[in-house]
Amino acid sequence: MRSVFDYGCIVYGSAATTSLKKLDVIQNQGLRLCCGAIKTIPIATVQVEMGEMPLHLRRDQLALVYWANLRGHGDKYLSQSVLWQCQERENDRIKSFGWTIRQKVIMMGISALDISPSVVGPVVPPWLLLEVPVDLGLLEEKEVHEVDHYRVQGYISKNYKEGIIIYTDASKKTDTKMGIAYVIPQLNIEFAKIMNDDLAVYTAELLAIWMALLWVESNNPKQAVIASDSSSALTSLKLQLASNLIKAGISTPFIWVPAHIGVGGKELADRCAKKAAELPDIEVDIKYSKAEVKSLIKAKTIAKWQLCGIMNSLGDTCIAFKDKWGRTRIHTDVSKKKIWGPK
Repeated sequence: MRSVFDYGCIVYGSAATTSLKKLDVIQNQGLRLCCGAIKTIPIATVQVEMGEMPLHLRRDQLALVYWANLRGHGDKYLSQSVLWQCQERENDRIKSFGWTIRQKVIMMGISALDISPSVVGPVVPPWLLLEVPVDLGLLEEKEVHEVDHYRVQGYISKNYKEGIIIYTDASKKTDTKMGIAYVIPQLNIEFAKIMNDDLAVYTAELLAIWMALLWVESNNPKQAVIASDSSSALTSLKLQLASNLIKAGISTPFIWVPAHIGVGGKELADRCAKKAAELPDIEVDIKYSKAEVKSLIKAKTIAKWQLCGIMNSLGDTCIAFKDKWGRTRIHTDVSKKKIWGPK
C-alpha cells in the first residue's frame, strides 16, 4: 500500500489539504487491519507500533530525497529547471515542488550541504587501472574458527615480514562526529583528523586508507601493507593512487584485520581515531554522497515525527515506544498454517 501512496507524491503533494486527508484515512484503516488495533487506540500509537510515519512526513521525506538527487547533477541536467528562480514563486497559493522545496530544505537544516556529483568521471579510464591486491585470508579464516591477536600477528609476520604495516581506522564518537586515523607502529607515526559531520563510516574508512596511501606516495617505502578492519571498503577499492604506486614499483597490498581483539597497531589506530572525533574544529571537509544525504534526511524526518508525537497526541505514551520510532514492524516466522492449522 505504501508504494501506491509514494508513487507520484512529489506531484500530487501540491493538492488541497482536504484531498490529501482522504489518503490518511486509507492509511489508518490499513494499519489497524494489519496490527488488529481497535478503533479506540490513537492512530499515532498505531503508526509508531507499525513503524509507518504519517503520510505528510513521508511526502516531505521523498521530496527532500528528490531534491538531493537533483543537487547531485550539474546545471545542464534538464530537471534542474524546477529549482530555478521564476516570478511565479511569489504566488503563495501555488504549492508545487519547485515552490515549496526551498523552505523545506531550510527547515530541515540541509541547505548548506555540499553534495558530490551523482556521476563522477575518473581521470584515468577504468580499464587502465591495475588490480589492487587485497588479502582477505584472515576474514575467510574467521568464518571457520575464532581468530585471536596471536594468529593475526603470526599471519602478518609470515606473509609481510619485510613490509611496513600501516593500520587505518575510523571512529564515530557520537551520532555525527567522525574521526579517522592511520598509525605506523614500526616508525612511531600517528596521524588523525576529524571529518565533517553526518558522514558514513564506510566513507571515513576509505578516506583513512587514502590518507595512508598519500604517506606511502610521499615516503616511497619498498613495501607498505595497509591493514583495515572494513571489508566493505577493501572489496570496493579502485583507487587511481594505489594503481600509480604499483606502476612506480611500490608494493602496496591491503589486508583485512579484525578489530578489538588486542592487535597492537589496530588498537592504537582506534584510540587515535576516537581522540580525533573529540576535536572541536573540522579538519577534513568532503562532499556528501547521495546515500549519506538520504540517510540524514530519513533521520531528521524521524526526529520530526517523534517531536510531533510528543507535542501533540502521544504524550507519555512515547516513552513506551521510544525504541520503535521509524522502525518497521519485525515479522515473525508465524505463518498462516501455524495460525489456522492445516487445511
